[in-house]
Amino acid sequence: MKNPETKRDLSCEKGEGDAMELLQHLLESAFSREASDIHLDGWEDRLRVRFRIHGILIEQPPLSRRNGDLLLRRIKVFGGMDPRRFGCIQDGSASIKYAGIVRDIRFAITVGVGHRECAAIRLFQSGLQTLEDLDLSAETRGVVEAWIQNGIGLFLIGGPTGCGKTSTLYSILHRLAQGPYSIVTLENPVERRLEGIRQIDVGGPGRPGFSEGLRSLMRQDPDVLMIGEIRDAEAARTAIDAALSGHRVLATIHAPHALSVEERLRGSFGIDAQSLRAALEISMSQRLVPLLCRTCRRALRMRPVGYPGDMPFFESPGCAECGYTGRMGRKLLVEIREKENGLSLRAQAHEMLKEGRIDYRDAV
Repeated sequence: MKNPETKRDLSCEKGEGDAMELLQHLLESAFSREASDIHLDGWEDRLRVRFRIHGILIEQPPLSRRNGDLLLRRIKVFGGMDPRRFGCIQDGSASIKYAGIVRDIRFAITVGVGHRECAAIRLFQSGLQTLEDLDLSAETRGVVEAWIQNGIGLFLIGGPTGCGKTSTLYSILHRLAQGPYSIVTLENPVERRLEGIRQIDVGGPGRPGFSEGLRSLMRQDPDVLMIGEIRDAEAARTAIDAALSGHRVLATIHAPHALSVEERLRGSFGIDAQSLRAALEISMSQRLVPLLCRTCRRALRMRPVGYPGDMPFFESPGCAECGYTGRMGRKLLVEIREKENGLSLRAQAHEMLKEGRIDYRDAV
């Protein structure tokens, strides 16, 4: 891809031959601004465009309905989806080279009100992250490294959408792939290609489900299994059964904190407490907390209620450097529990608040 061109006019009507140029400019603009996601929402007369930058959704100039339809069609082609299918859910992926680095992209087409198509585009800003890139605390890094070297059972990573669970998961797999292990993944869908690892896409049309895929994998003598995201009872049972059979298992789940990982498995997916205690070795929850822009950061005049009187507070009202968002970059916070031991998210956020690195509203 070429370098971003900020002055290109996308409001004028485009023809079929310009659809790729339209998509190219959209992706270039998002990558140049370090966006993690692009949201395209089909309305009656236009396509709404938003970038998620440092965790905040920021409006972009909308596209006309005609240009929006052309863009969505090109996205389907580029992402390996069927452009002839309209009004149905589709998933796709692609890779591009931008600023000399191969970037992975994941597409999800859905249908909104009035049968207008929408798209969510996940952007991976760089190549595969390593454990070093995650900048984990010494305590958290020690727990993760110990499990990689000699761990057993289920390692479960929880957190909300967009908190970096997949990046953490893949960084652990990348480290394991450097050792003498046979590693296989069951994913729906496969989000990023990993060298030296067998990745199996499950759950789609004509593809095996989690249970069928697991039975097949067990005959391939794997040392490490990655179950992807646990979204239903079948995936949860698959992860537990694999861990109880003596394999090392990695998976992600939507859960607000490390303790609620166990609650979710029991309450939502019906895993019995005895199996859970035997299988679950490490539960982890994480957040990506937006950092204050240091260019426009200033002391907060009104002190929030409920904090010690000697604690300094800061805010960033926004400037040209941060795109008037008041945020610049994000920091990964991790809560990790090793059976009975744990390190809380709240304690880490409190320390960052005292250092003046985050807004007090993001520390709650």
